[in-house]
Amino acid sequence: MARSVLIGVGNWYDRWQQRQHLADLDDHILRDIGIPPGAVERECAKPFWRR
Repeated sequence: MARSVLIGVGNWYDRWQQRQHLADLDDHILRDIGIPPGAVERECAKPFWRR
């Protein structure tokens, strides 16, 4: 039980951190990897517990 809670919290933290890094990318990099700016805004607006 405690292990699954820790894994869940770790996943939330990872998701939050990934979204922070995504938000830090500039438009040039986003265009290079094929991600439209609107998709970044939608992804970064999600709460950390949502996939």
